[in-house]
Amino acid sequence: MKKTAVCFIFTLFFTSFALTTSAQTVHPDQWSSWINDTSKNLVVIDTFRVQNFESSALDTWEYTLTGKGASLANASLNGITGQNGNFSVWLPAGSGIVFAPLTISAYEAVQTRINYVGKDLAVSQKLLYSSIQDNIAISDQFQDPNTDGSFKSRTMSKVNLIHIYVDEATPPQGGFYVDNVFSYGKIAGNSLFTGAGNWNDSIRWSHLPPARLRKALVAGNVTVTNNQQVSGLKIGQGSVKVDEGARLTIDSTLVLYHTAQHKSEFINKGTLVAKDKVQLVTSFPQKGVWRFISFPFDVYADGIDPRFVLKDDQTTTNGNYLYAQIYDASKRAETGTESSNWKPVPASLGTGDQLVFQKNKGYLIAIDEASTDTLLTFTSRSGAIPSDFGKEVQLSVPHYSYQENEGSPHSGWYLSGNPFPSPMSVSQLPAGTSLGNFIYWYNGSTYEVFDAGGSGVIPAYGAFFFKTTAQTDVSLKTRDLPVVKGEAFSSSNSFIGITLQGAKYNDRTEVRFIPEATTHIDQAYDAYKLTSLLNESPQIATECRSNLLAVNAQPLEGDKIVIPIHLRIPSLDSYTLNFNADSFDSDQYTVQLADKQTGKVTDVARNKSYSFVSGTADDSDRFELIMQKTLLTEIEDVTPAKFGIEGKTLVATNVPVKGTARIMLLTGQTIWNQVLPAGSSRTDLTLNKGTYILQVGFGRILEQQLFIIAQ
Repeated sequence: MKKTAVCFIFTLFFTSFALTTSAQTVHPDQWSSWINDTSKNLVVIDTFRVQNFESSALDTWEYTLTGKGASLANASLNGITGQNGNFSVWLPAGSGIVFAPLTISAYEAVQTRINYVGKDLAVSQKLLYSSIQDNIAISDQFQDPNTDGSFKSRTMSKVNLIHIYVDEATPPQGGFYVDNVFSYGKIAGNSLFTGAGNWNDSIRWSHLPPARLRKALVAGNVTVTNNQQVSGLKIGQGSVKVDEGARLTIDSTLVLYHTAQHKSEFINKGTLVAKDKVQLVTSFPQKGVWRFISFPFDVYADGIDPRFVLKDDQTTTNGNYLYAQIYDASKRAETGTESSNWKPVPASLGTGDQLVFQKNKGYLIAIDEASTDTLLTFTSRSGAIPSDFGKEVQLSVPHYSYQENEGSPHSGWYLSGNPFPSPMSVSQLPAGTSLGNFIYWYNGSTYEVFDAGGSGVIPAYGAFFFKTTAQTDVSLKTRDLPVVKGEAFSSSNSFIGITLQGAKYNDRTEVRFIPEATTHIDQAYDAYKLTSLLNESPQIATECRSNLLAVNAQPLEGDKIVIPIHLRIPSLDSYTLNFNADSFDSDQYTVQLADKQTGKVTDVARNKSYSFVSGTADDSDRFELIMQKTLLTEIEDVTPAKFGIEGKTLVATNVPVKGTARIMLLTGQTIWNQVLPAGSSRTDLTLNKGTYILQVGFGRILEQQLFIIAQ
């Protein structure tokens, strides 16, 4: 691919992919019709009930013993040959065994086979049975029981229910061993799950719950609550969750779809036995466009879609080519430059036995503009999937420092991947650690900033940036996660959000007011603005000492605070600034937007939006946010406000306007703050024994008092 062939646009787009099943190409949205086509969904012979009396996972046919003396026994100890395993059921005279009823309507040519042998029989002693076969009651006897010490078998057709028993003998003696009882029949090899339920919900499957040699197609949300084994599993628009204590065994490939129409989830809280491979089916609908991606398994050269060849920036031809880049955080920390830090994955890795994409790391991937298809597969090595796949993972996050300055914009960047084949909540990444307090995720047009420990969600197979302060290892476990991405920002008690809305794309920044913050860059409170490479996307940021910020935190102090706003406007067009000041909890300041080009000043509390036309670089510093302290007026002849601590309750009366209440240690450190409503209120506090300062402010009044919590 020529160097100009890939458009450097970061995006997250997905579309459908074709599935090959029994030589048929089937999209997941065609499963519902394909599953009922007998010429395509070929039948298999399925042994759907087995009882070997070994108490194993294969013993799925429940039974009840009747009469006296019936028990598990080792027939081989009595000279019997042909026993399947270590146990059979011994049925002396007058005893029997009843097997659980079967529903066989979904099967064809159902057969039930029973192995039995007589031992020390009385004259004419018989092994009898009563059954319902094809809904017809039948009673008969097993003919010619062996007395030579080896098992023989009897096969019956269409058994719905069977009771096997031994007739009475006078005097009582002898009996029969029964072993290896099973039913089998013909049924479609694939079964489709729709709706929501557990794996054993027959009503949710098109052809009964699949097991053994059969395969599962999942287009709903299914939970595995006990041990299950299938030949293959493909998840389209749906999810499979393995409950704690349950085990799911897959004999062939586990296929996971992640496209625009079909987003799968695999959530493992139990055990996965993946005997073969895991395959991700995904798409690159825009040729020549970069996409952030990660893999929860290692992808070697032979695991890349065989129709595509890995190429790099030295390639000058076109074809079914795949290109990849990694973010070189080490280079950025070494050079202190913000640009030119993406490094191509060399084409030489695309051949032989080489690891191309490392699990849990983030990449940029694009396909050539001349590609004949936009649908690709990425497959793990056979037998390389651990039992805790999709359950828990250990992330090792390196750290690169610029001139040993951890607060530098060039220190600590690392592009990680979501390690789970399902959405991951950033609540699993706690704040206050060396991972940093913010997560940066690209949504297709701009970077969204999530608070570590907050409500943001990284999609499955997504990639995101950390800005670390030290090398870190972190253990993560899967959780039941929402599939809808949470809101960015807004963890602060007091903030103003500003959204720049264009014709197609939006961008957002936020100013937070935190007493412990400073007007400088604070590693703990400020998040950097990562600029989109999507040329047509407008961008907005606040400025702090020449740095652009997506989250700008500072103390709310002084008579006037001016916050410069930086815009990147891609083209001449109409734009709107939208303000969210509902969570700004101070009545001591007015909040105004100043348009330096027109001279207009807008009160953002009253006018929550401001529209303008722009399209030049000169507009980059056109706006300012001005916080102006106000004096309280219009308070006349009112009862004086009172406030204080009663026990562990803050009591306020006759407060004329909304204000703020703050509790501090004697060192001046704020440990609690909250909006104080106008009027009277009572607020319970959770405080340990000690001495504190209560500070209350409203209008131009600011008072504080010392109080003690005795117990």
